[in-house]
Amino acid sequence: MTIFFVSSHDEQTLANLVIAQAIANDGDVKVFDVTATRAGLFQALDEHPEDKIIFSMSHGSKLAVIDNNWSPALHRGDAARVAGYKIFAWACLTGATVGYDLAQTGTTWWGYECAVNAPDDRPEFAPIHAEVIAEAKARFIAGVDVETVKQILHDIKVRCQDAIRALDAAGAMEANGFATLYFFCNQFWQRLSVWLPGAQEPLRHPDAPIAYYEI
Repeated sequence: MTIFFVSSHDEQTLANLVIAQAIANDGDVKVFDVTATRAGLFQALDEHPEDKIIFSMSHGSKLAVIDNNWSPALHRGDAARVAGYKIFAWACLTGATVGYDLAQTGTTWWGYECAVNAPDDRPEFAPIHAEVIAEAKARFIAGVDVETVKQILHDIKVRCQDAIRALDAAGAMEANGFATLYFFCNQFWQRLSVWLPGAQEPLRHPDAPIAYYEI
């Protein structure tokens, strides 16, 4: 059972919510919209402690996942509370400090060390971006060591490449804001960092541009 945490308080997070509603399944504990607060998240953690899985879509910072009230929902001070959890944070910057800190107490953290581009919620493009996020949501929990994480990173890249071809077929090059449609697909795999428990450095796809991580 996955705790699915999705805020929706501005244009970017409202787009996240559209995608989340499309990919949510019966095995999810949905902490969506106005319930996507720190209190709502921790209530879900208390009520569903069994599988220790969180997939979040929200704003973020180097120090926290941000909730629907623009407050920290999950931060480095929560390391003991989520020890042993597998967490994927589709949010800006959480692949840096908070990812490292939580990994030191046994959390596996999938996140991004940069500002990320929201998925597109237009009906003709949302399903394409939704498939990318659904792939990550379904697969990341199987990442338990270096080899399994590498395979999942590979599969996410393949899904993103499939999405680019689907965008081409859907006429994305003629759409308003076409560059962001493609940027989402490239960024999703290129900027993804994975902190395994106790890791001192994150895992990334071997084809991710090195310059992104040296700036």
